[in-house]
Amino acid sequence: MPSLDDHFNALTKVRPPEDWPDLSERGTGAPAPPPRHRLRAGTAVLAFVVAAAGFVFAIRAFRMERTETSSPAVRNGPIAFARGGPQSGLSVTNPDGTGLTKLPSVPGDTDPAWSPDGSKIAFVRFREGGAGIWVMNADGTGARRITDGGLDVDGTDLGPAWSPDGSRIAFAREGRPAKAATGNTDIYVVNADGTDVVRLTDDPMMEYAPTWSPDGSRIAFAAYDLASGGNPPSPLRLYVMNADGTDIEALGPENVEGPSWSPDGTEIAYVDTETGSIMAIHPDGTALRRIIDVAELISGVHLVYGATWSPDGTQIAFMAGADSTDTHIYVVSRDGSAVRQVTEGPAPDAEPAWQPVPPPGASPPVVETPRPKPTDAIPTPTPSPASDSGMFAAMLEGIRASGPPGWRFTLGRDRLDGDWRIDGDVDDGSGPGRLSVDVTLRPGMLEADPCADPEFRQGARCVARPLPNGDLLVLRDIVIDPGGMKTIEVVLVHPDRSGIGAEAGNWTIATLPNGTPLSQGELPKPRVTRPDLLYTVDQLAQVVLAVDKKIQECIRTSCRSS
Repeated sequence: MPSLDDHFNALTKVRPPEDWPDLSERGTGAPAPPPRHRLRAGTAVLAFVVAAAGFVFAIRAFRMERTETSSPAVRNGPIAFARGGPQSGLSVTNPDGTGLTKLPSVPGDTDPAWSPDGSKIAFVRFREGGAGIWVMNADGTGARRITDGGLDVDGTDLGPAWSPDGSRIAFAREGRPAKAATGNTDIYVVNADGTDVVRLTDDPMMEYAPTWSPDGSRIAFAAYDLASGGNPPSPLRLYVMNADGTDIEALGPENVEGPSWSPDGTEIAYVDTETGSIMAIHPDGTALRRIIDVAELISGVHLVYGATWSPDGTQIAFMAGADSTDTHIYVVSRDGSAVRQVTEGPAPDAEPAWQPVPPPGASPPVVETPRPKPTDAIPTPTPSPASDSGMFAAMLEGIRASGPPGWRFTLGRDRLDGDWRIDGDVDDGSGPGRLSVDVTLRPGMLEADPCADPEFRQGARCVARPLPNGDLLVLRDIVIDPGGMKTIEVVLVHPDRSGIGAEAGNWTIATLPNGTPLSQGELPKPRVTRPDLLYTVDQLAQVVLAVDKKIQECIRTSCRSS
């Protein structure tokens, strides 16, 4: 196989389609506009350090998609929890208290939440005055950030909760807009890979602790009304809404903390913060019952938080203690019997989460759940001086000009956190292949050296070459997964770390009924459609350079010619 150096040399020798610019003829592009806000590091998407907020879709369409949920035969695995003190960070223990293990984490990591298949843990990590949602493997390896708290002052993302099919994570985002007197907290959802952040609630209430119904159709959460006009805020109440954020309904109970939906869907457990009792209520607001009065049964208990169901629905884990410096994890049966202490020691323990262990070879049932998809939307302001249509038109022009005559393009467009994405299929007549192109004009959003990032390189050969105008062109060779999917990536990094990234593969994904491809964050099941890649790595580099040329022209003319 030719090396990447050979590909680089071939860039100026291969006979390109008409309008492919030559590397040696590429001029210095217009500088990107200055940053409009401070960015905290985000997740890599084609080596993009993408902030999890920055663009909020105001109009959303929802469709029904067949997704999978966990098998009812799931078993109870270890309990993950947050520990303070000298061993601060995340730990796991068996439900009987044996096998205590500290996971690779940093002090202050909290809010662990297991994925439905038990293979990953979402959690909260605090950095630079805010907090974001991270995801790691069950053994603590491979930690990566998927949200960054958004753009507000002291933006913080809390309480991650996996959807039953494992494709999305709901969370609460709190923060205060710049120059605003007060802040707010709303419920959001994000794809498990960090793409497509969707705001589900937008109201004066402070909303926390989302939990999904087992069929994925609804989300319960706790919320209170913000103080206004000198009046105190309302008590924390329990609410339920559709998974798309519609039809919010108050169930009635007050003083609610940490709701948790039972695996069988019949009850929502929570802690009554006034009495210290663990309660349960039907999702329709009926049949309120007390599971256990923790303060009465466990001597000296004054704090009770974090009630969470076991995966098989027979038990509930919770945190209890005399004060915030002396709390431990306990377990109680669903009927309130058989209370036992799980963790011991002087360190405070909190936020228990129970690992589900699906049986080997289990085939999960299929259910209908609504999934949000961005449509024509009203964007929040971005650093770009160009219109959305102008930028997308420039990108499409560069992509199509880089393909030989007769190639067919089935491409959709999307705004991703203030940037631009074109994503879809390209067919040269011998079968379709995947193409995704991302453009960011925001300085600091790309890695300075993508080849140094193991997640970008994925073990493949990676070469970075400086261009005469100061840009860095990065080519990453073919990565082949066990299913035969082949993928290459190219990134063009401008001196201010804005730029363009592109990915091409020998596979495709499902499309919507109207033919518009799903965004990459919603990929159901990629399917290999051809033996080899549609683009070579040097051809993909030419695509990136052609798109960059059109984008620079678009910026210089304010995209009036589009």
